[in-house]
Amino acid sequence: MPHHHHRNVARSADELVVRGNYFEISIIEILLDATVKPLIYDDELKRLILFETIYANQWDYRLKTHFPEPILIDGEGFQHSAYSLCSDAVIHKSKQMKVGTNILPVANEIEGHAKSRGWIAFPFLEKSVVPHRIIFQTNVFDPGYTCGSVRDSETLELIFDLSLFGKLLSNETKKQKN
Repeated sequence: MPHHHHRNVARSADELVVRGNYFEISIIEILLDATVKPLIYDDELKRLILFETIYANQWDYRLKTHFPEPILIDGEGFQHSAYSLCSDAVIHKSKQMKVGTNILPVANEIEGHAKSRGWIAFPFLEKSVVPHRIIFQTNVFDPGYTCGSVRDSETLELIFDLSLFGKLLSNETKKQKN
C-alpha cells in the first residue's frame, strides 16, 4: 500500500494550506482561545483552540475526513488529539466571535471534487505554548467505498512558523484594544 506525505510551512496567513493527492486543506481562521458549548443540551463548557478549515476533495470519489482525527503538535512537542464538535456546538466566549455563533464541524465524508467548510477543535494550550503543526491523515479505499481494504493513504502536515503565531497574537492584542 503506498503512502504519501505532503508538508507545507506557513510563514503567513496566505500560506495556511497543504495539498496532497486526495485532499487540499486550508485554514481560514484561527481562534487561539474560545470557550465553546459543544452540545446545545449540555451545560458543559470547554476552552478550545479552533481552526476554521476547508477540506477540498481532489479525487473522483467520496473520502472520509474524520478517521483518523487530526493531530496538533504544540511548540513544546506535545501531541493533542482533535476534540469532536457536534453540529449544534456554539461559541460561549471568544474575543473574535459573537456569543452564540454556531460552529459546524467539517463533514464526515466529502464527495468527489467537493468541499466542506467547518471547524476543528483542540484542547486549549497555555499562553506561552502555541500550535506548531497540524497533521491530517487520509485512508483511501476502492473507488466508491469509504471502508474496507486501504488502497492508499496520505498524510498532510501543515507546519506553522512560530513567528506566524507571534503575528496572530499581536493582531489579537490590537483587536482587544480597539
